[in-house]
Amino acid sequence: MRRLGKLTRLELHGRRNCGLPRSGQITDMKGRRYRFAESDINTNSRRRDPAFCYGEYVTFDLCDGHNFSFAHNVLLLEDEDDLELLKQAFEIENPEPACAAAPNLSKRVDSDTMLELVLPLFGRLTPIQQAGMAYCLPDAVLSDPRARLLRDAAVMKRRIKVWNSVSIQDKNCFLSEIISYLKDALGLLASKGLGDASSQQLPSSNFQFFCYRGKNQFSTTVRLKDVEKLFPGLDRNFFYLPAATELRAVLSFKDRFRLYGEIEDLSQIIEELIEALDQASEVGEKEPVDHFWMNVAKRPVITSDQFESVRSRAPLAVQIEIWNKVNDPSRFLGEVVSRLNLILDLSIKVDAVKQLSHEYVMFPGAVQLRGLLPLEERFAIYEALEYDDVFLAEITEAIGQEGEVSEHQSPSRHFWKSKVPVHTEPLFQIAPRFYKARYWKNCYEDVIDALNKSINIENLPRSSWAPQDIYGENITNEDRRLAAIWQKLSSPGEEAKMLAARCAEKVVSLFYHGLGYQVHDIARQQLDSKGTDWITHDIELDGIERVDVKNSRCQSDSDYYVSHDVKHKYAAGKEVRLAMVLSPFLKIEYLNEPANIPLHWRVPDIRVLGETVLEEIDALRRAFVNPEFSFEVDVKHLVPSWLVEFSSTYYRSQQKHISLLSEKSRHPPDQAWEFLTIPPIPAFVRSGFPLPRQLRDRLTSCQLAVVERLQGAALDGRLSRPWLYLSILTDFLAALRDPPEGFDPANYLELLFDTRDRNVGKQSSIDTGSIKPVKNPAHPCGLYDPLCRVEGLCSTLTLLWRHGNRTRLRDFTQFRLSNSGLLLAREDSQSRWMTLVAYCGGDKLDENKKWIGKCLNYPLVFGREKTCDVCGKLICSKCNFCTKDCQGVNIRMREVFQSMNDIQTPPSYLDDTLDPGYWVFLEEEY
Repeated sequence: MRRLGKLTRLELHGRRNCGLPRSGQITDMKGRRYRFAESDINTNSRRRDPAFCYGEYVTFDLCDGHNFSFAHNVLLLEDEDDLELLKQAFEIENPEPACAAAPNLSKRVDSDTMLELVLPLFGRLTPIQQAGMAYCLPDAVLSDPRARLLRDAAVMKRRIKVWNSVSIQDKNCFLSEIISYLKDALGLLASKGLGDASSQQLPSSNFQFFCYRGKNQFSTTVRLKDVEKLFPGLDRNFFYLPAATELRAVLSFKDRFRLYGEIEDLSQIIEELIEALDQASEVGEKEPVDHFWMNVAKRPVITSDQFESVRSRAPLAVQIEIWNKVNDPSRFLGEVVSRLNLILDLSIKVDAVKQLSHEYVMFPGAVQLRGLLPLEERFAIYEALEYDDVFLAEITEAIGQEGEVSEHQSPSRHFWKSKVPVHTEPLFQIAPRFYKARYWKNCYEDVIDALNKSINIENLPRSSWAPQDIYGENITNEDRRLAAIWQKLSSPGEEAKMLAARCAEKVVSLFYHGLGYQVHDIARQQLDSKGTDWITHDIELDGIERVDVKNSRCQSDSDYYVSHDVKHKYAAGKEVRLAMVLSPFLKIEYLNEPANIPLHWRVPDIRVLGETVLEEIDALRRAFVNPEFSFEVDVKHLVPSWLVEFSSTYYRSQQKHISLLSEKSRHPPDQAWEFLTIPPIPAFVRSGFPLPRQLRDRLTSCQLAVVERLQGAALDGRLSRPWLYLSILTDFLAALRDPPEGFDPANYLELLFDTRDRNVGKQSSIDTGSIKPVKNPAHPCGLYDPLCRVEGLCSTLTLLWRHGNRTRLRDFTQFRLSNSGLLLAREDSQSRWMTLVAYCGGDKLDENKKWIGKCLNYPLVFGREKTCDVCGKLICSKCNFCTKDCQGVNIRMREVFQSMNDIQTPPSYLDDTLDPGYWVFLEEEY
């Protein structure tokens, strides 16, 4: 033991001496500390300064009333003697020297040695002495796992200092101590009756808590700040340790979930976290959980597979946020679908899918997700996808949900504009009707347009002129001179007839000029006698084509003409064409002043009816005349209006469209017609274009036969107005003997006219009764029939079919069509001809029995009208006329009128003596 020096009057801190040997520290006035040891002292009650030798004795001067004394003759020892002092202190059960020696000693002695010295002796100390010892021992010694006894003896502040001093990795070793202390503290409080269900404010030195009911279960929850009161200064990292489950379990939900949100690695506490989430859900703790998810949802770790159970407990909005930020959404598709399947409210589901990242609904397997979206959004997704068989089924279902809607209301309209599938693709087969209609329209719009325009009448050249445009001041002196040359009688009637004939030539010139011809007026050569071409024709076209004009006149209430002079002529070795004109029957004063024509008169226009030559008439005869049927044309007196036609030049506007339809590559397939606006049947007849299945299925076999026959003529260039007329008539006559099932001649109308719109502006001239009128009756198959003869034939045959005696009609085997349009029939060559269809040639009287013209009632139909027993002709239901010179008509007329003398003479403008050729033939025909 080496003496370091001698100090006097040094302040001694610690307990009073009380005559006990002690060791400890002294501090000089400069703050330096020294160890001291007192091995022996005088046993006298009064302290004194004995002799000091070898540093073994130290005497003190006591200072009553003060917690210190002065040491004299102190022997200072070196530090290496601390171990000896520590041992000696414990041996004499005096902790003060040990407390004084331990700090310095621990710097030189390792923890193991220190613990080996302290622990065996520690149990002999009083709790206060143990606390003092624990307070003095270094952190390195107290933090040793074996120093639990020392830490338990230390005051809380010292314990916390030791717990806080260790590294994060070593803090787990102290969790059990902390939790044990916390349990003891809470258990103590609960034992004092403070653990009921209500919360109470404890003294400020403690904390607020809640105790769950349960005898031995540690389930008290407290606030984190109250735990911090119990453990002042405790490192919060303890709460973040994965193993600190029990420590966190005592906290309130608010603090627990705040801690969960601050823990960096949640993967080690997944089970704890799931349990906490479930508990919070049970008690309705929403706010703390929402705060937790606000922090955790943004962490990448939450998207890992091991956190699936945790994610499933998150609010839907949080789950959507998590799903939307992942790098590989395909991993979460099943999770998304499963979560949404648990939601019962459809509106919530739909809203959730709308908030999802667009990638989710783009996956092939996301059928259920897409199925929740509105159709318009679904089709927007399909638009961005490359469809396959899987998508095809899904799109098919969506199309079914869309239903039959117009394009502007269709949710899929943009989808089809984007995909634009062709008819060979599977997607096309499920497309809505509006798309297919638009697709096929785009493919064959020109075909449909050409079909419609093949019977378009709007662009046909002009063929009629009002009397005001031709008569009156438009009649030149030259015209009057020519008319005067042609007059055979000097009478107003003859003058009117010839002047009307000259005006008819001018109308024909205007007509051909409208067709693009260079027209030369040949008839005027008669005025200067410089040429002789006028002998064979009236006008010349382009210096090549020669035309002879034939004019007839008709009453204002009828368009039937029955007579004109016809002479077939030849010029330059070629037959002269006959151009037929029908003019109104007007007196000379109205020709000169058409403005004076009474307004209530229905004066028709001057109409070009068409043209023909004998060669064309003979071709028709060869095509239609047979032993059972014949038709007569007395060309010397009359060319009937049904027998003439306009040249191909007249139909030039239609022909260019018909030419397009001749290309077979432009024929739409059957499936296209279902979506196209199918033109009327006449368009197919006129062009020869094959009928679509939709039309064929709707027609009867007899209708199809007629269509095919007419189409054949159209393809051969033979289709014309007379061809239509004779085709319908001969088909009807053939059907009389053995009518096909469902036969009705009214069905001819659908084949020849556009019957889609029956709001007809111009009615047929025929009183059709119950037969519905057709649109544009003057244009069968797009051809121009100014007097509606084809439509009149169909209506007349319908009346004959409906009113005639079917049994009797079947007995007829031979039929004849007269020049003027009368249809006659007989049973065999020995039988008398019976009239089936006719018009009346009798006289028409007004209420005062004044003669006002010829009756011309049409049609007179066998079966509806009576047949005269005398002559076999039909009896007019209006005037009882049958035929001239028939005794039967005289009898009937006497029954109607008291005397034939009551019938006044015709007015001058209808005087048949002035125009004998007009009525004589009519009377002779009967």
